[in-house]
Amino acid sequence: MKFNWGHGLALFYGLFACSLVAVVVQSTKYDHSLVTEKYYEKDLQYQEHYEKLANSQQLAQPLKVWKDREAKALSILFPEGFEQIEGEVTFYRPVNQDEDFTVPFQLSGKNLLEYDTKDLHPGLWTIKIDWQSGSTPYYQEVNISI
Repeated sequence: MKFNWGHGLALFYGLFACSLVAVVVQSTKYDHSLVTEKYYEKDLQYQEHYEKLANSQQLAQPLKVWKDREAKALSILFPEGFEQIEGEVTFYRPVNQDEDFTVPFQLSGKNLLEYDTKDLHPGLWTIKIDWQSGSTPYYQEVNISI
């Protein structure tokens, strides 16, 4: 039997149909959920979030965040001059929503906050620091790689 244009056309359409079925099967395995819960509610609170960002940008001494690889710790240094600092730090992982978590904190007298990162999975993390001193709220995000 000789290979002619009819065989080639049948082979082409057969491979096309198989690849189309494979794409449909793979698309059913993908999670199509939103990146964050209550996405639309957070969108309505954008002006409040914008004011927190503006307050953070007006600080004379910005927030410093760094990761110590040997100690496997994340350190956050708040600006000096604030006595009572409280808020929360959210560890956001863009790859997997199930790994996100939030830790509240309250500092009095010291400006350094440390978190142990040995239990965090390696990869990109966004650290969202939502804090306030007195009645002024602040917000800052930092991307780190663990």
